[in-house]
Amino acid sequence: MKPNVSKELKLSHPYLLQILEYFPDKGIFIWKENNRNQKDLGKEAGSKNNGRYRIQINKITYLRSRLAWFYTHGFWPKNQLDHKNRVRHDDRIENLREATSQQNSWNRVLPRKDDLPKGIYIRGNKFKVEIRHEEKLKYLGTFANLDDAIKAREEFEHIHRKFLYD
Repeated sequence: MKPNVSKELKLSHPYLLQILEYFPDKGIFIWKENNRNQKDLGKEAGSKNNGRYRIQINKITYLRSRLAWFYTHGFWPKNQLDHKNRVRHDDRIENLREATSQQNSWNRVLPRKDDLPKGIYIRGNKFKVEIRHEEKLKYLGTFANLDDAIKAREEFEHIHRKFLYD
């Protein structure tokens, strides 16, 4: 998701600190000051939508993960934020890291019909390994057994995608 810089510029860091309290070990915000009505004070801010929490401040909606980053670091992330553990609603600061769109996609797990690891496909009675790297599909080989195919993929990731292991 591309950041909306114009709306982020409307929210100052001192104002955010004034109205919300962030609990970095839990990844949640609590209202310290009235936002919409008195009933919100002391309650958790935000609501879940499509697996991510959003918080509305002065009629502008922000992703909770981006607010957590801004709250903690005092500046907005330049690009996207990646959830290291792949849980989209786990907004603990230790679970967030800045990422380009490509880096963020490396940490994505897509559902598979055949229960094979990402990038490994059955071709006849062998296992073909392909991986996207630098926006190109890279063929890593075809292997007689699954263990060799997995090893080839893991070795490639270890060398070329250190971002996954941060």
